Amino acid sequence: MIDILLVLLIIYMVVAPSTGLRPDIPQPASGESKVDVPVVVRISADRTVRINTEAVDWSKLRERFLQIFASRAEKVLFIGADRSVEFKDVALVVDTARGIGVDHVAFMPREK
Repeated sequence: MIDILLVLLIIYMVVAPSTGLRPDIPQPASGESKVDVPVVVRISADRTVRINTEAVDWSKLRERFLQIFASRAEKVLFIGADRSVEFKDVALVVDTARGIGVDHVAFMPREK
């Protein structure tokens, strides 16, 4: 009886078409293998706003945030300010960032 089962199994393996599942492995996006640089906003004592190393005018802050965060998956912003900066300036940056959809805002230690 076992001999018959083995013969039928071998016949089935030979005759049955060998179609398998083709795995779809995610591929990296074309040309986008770079790691995003963290976005750091620094407010100096003279109210100069810098995003990473770029000086930005207060009136253009919203537009610049929209450009930066449009293509980012993680919307995280770091804010650092000089000790003499008024809180209303920091609050304005936070409000602008949250208004365009930044998920997380982190505060950096005060500069001396």
